[in-house]
Amino acid sequence: MKRSLPSVPQMYRNVRRWTEIVSVLSKYGLADWLSRFNVDFITNLLKSREGGLQSQLTQPARIRLALTELGPTFIKFGQLLSTRADLIGAELAQELSKLQSHAPADSFTLVRQVVEEDLGRPLEEVFESFDEVPIASASIGQVHRATLLTQQLLSEDGQVMDWPEEMLKPALMHEDEPLESFEVVVKVRHAGIERVVNTDLDILTGLAHLAERLEDFRNYQPVATVREISRTMRHELDFIREQRNLTQFRAIFSNDSRIVVPQPIPGLCSSRMLTMQRLEGVGIRELRDAQQPDIDPAELARVGANLYLEMIFKHGFYHADPHPGNLLIVAGGAIGMLDFGMVGRISERLREDIEFMLAAIVKQDVALLTMLIKRVGRCPVDLNESAFANDVADFVGHYSTQSLSHFDMSGALTDFISLVRRYEITLPSEASMLIKVLVTLEGTGQLMNPNFSLM
Repeated sequence: MKRSLPSVPQMYRNVRRWTEIVSVLSKYGLADWLSRFNVDFITNLLKSREGGLQSQLTQPARIRLALTELGPTFIKFGQLLSTRADLIGAELAQELSKLQSHAPADSFTLVRQVVEEDLGRPLEEVFESFDEVPIASASIGQVHRATLLTQQLLSEDGQVMDWPEEMLKPALMHEDEPLESFEVVVKVRHAGIERVVNTDLDILTGLAHLAERLEDFRNYQPVATVREISRTMRHELDFIREQRNLTQFRAIFSNDSRIVVPQPIPGLCSSRMLTMQRLEGVGIRELRDAQQPDIDPAELARVGANLYLEMIFKHGFYHADPHPGNLLIVAGGAIGMLDFGMVGRISERLREDIEFMLAAIVKQDVALLTMLIKRVGRCPVDLNESAFANDVADFVGHYSTQSLSHFDMSGALTDFISLVRRYEITLPSEASMLIKVLVTLEGTGQLMNPNFSLM
């Protein structure tokens, strides 16, 4: 039975993009639920395209491919959705974590235009050199190597400003000679990406309102989930936020030699461009082949884990994407962190609850863990408390017997997500993101040390 068309204003805007999206969803066999609504252009598309690839691929794989084909907004949406395994399940979350944010690079003409408009002066007055070919291009922007003219470091009276020593050293020819230049990277937002993202988020909101009307999707909280992820994506469009994140992390770890966070360059940042110190080092994946006898990968894994756990449980503010591509081993064996567009924040109350949960597993305290899960999550009114307590006991029984040195943190967190999802308990988004970070962190640690255990 067809449902009457609901009052969804997003349906009437950007019909051409709606058509593209429905066509791709239909191609991958993901649009049958839309056929329940009486919308002519949707019905026609479904008749001609539905289910073309259903027999060859799993549904999570089809969802990942569809999001990839739909472009930068949907790729980023899928990446953020992968942090909500409590809503979408571990299998789909794992599949969406494979999404790569590669995007075609803008021409250097467009890059120059953005930089010069935001700086208010020719590019050559600021940079001694600026590589026309980017070193990376992702959903929101692209990154270029550049060399900054030293005059950008001078105060109004001509004195060198108080920059960190590690920035200035590469620019010194001799200790008694003046600075000439130093190396930076410039992250530039793709031209027109804000309009593209806003259009697609508008359509995603419309799809969420449609899905909310169907019993099949109600437990996924589509409207609330899209609203939350949309807010995060719009924040990532504003590079001033990333500049503030860099500044805050540098302040927190200003006296810690274990970590290097790039220095943003004041006056050379805007909502569309971010100029920051260039870090050079060895990537985590290349570490074992880098012939660095003075670097102990196992010790680095331990140091890196401690840094992250301090961020989370001491400061409540952490780098939220610790995959190997965002970490470098720089001179002196310090860990350099890249890409602070996505950070996590966690309240003191939730920090304590998570600490108590981990302790409850180790101490086999089923009653405490059950109480904490119900306090942290939002439980359905018809929660079967007896069955839930029994499953928590099974969970604790399985993981409490593992030694701390060989504790499978990723497995425990994945099973925990499956447990709460089975009983339709929804975790706060800050807890879901933290769980994803801890799983990623353990995997990164095991690249450096196969025996690494985050616990």
